[in-house]
Amino acid sequence: MRSTNRALPDSFALFLILACLVLATGCQARPKRYELRGQVTAKDVASKTLTITHGDIPGLMSAMTMEYPVNDASVLQQVKTGDTITAVIEATNDSLNYSLDDVRVVDRGSK
Repeated sequence: MRSTNRALPDSFALFLILACLVLATGCQARPKRYELRGQVTAKDVASKTLTITHGDIPGLMSAMTMEYPVNDASVLQQVKTGDTITAVIEATNDSLNYSLDDVRVVDRGSK
């Protein structure tokens, strides 16, 4: 009768599974970051968003007015419509999803 040693194939299978998990979690792309300067035209505390009119953002988009979710909801208590802000746009999933980080008021609006 021939003896089969399954320890080696089982160990190899476990190694492959662990290697795939490490690669899958370690290879996720970090968000790309872009500097933004613009004016707040609206804010929605319930949806945690700011609508910003901004100039060109090289490598990402042309000048436009766009609604952005904010990463830190406490920013919404500090920012008012009409304020000029700087922020960092975090773009993920090949720049299809955006959010604002490091939002700072640089000039208070008149509203």
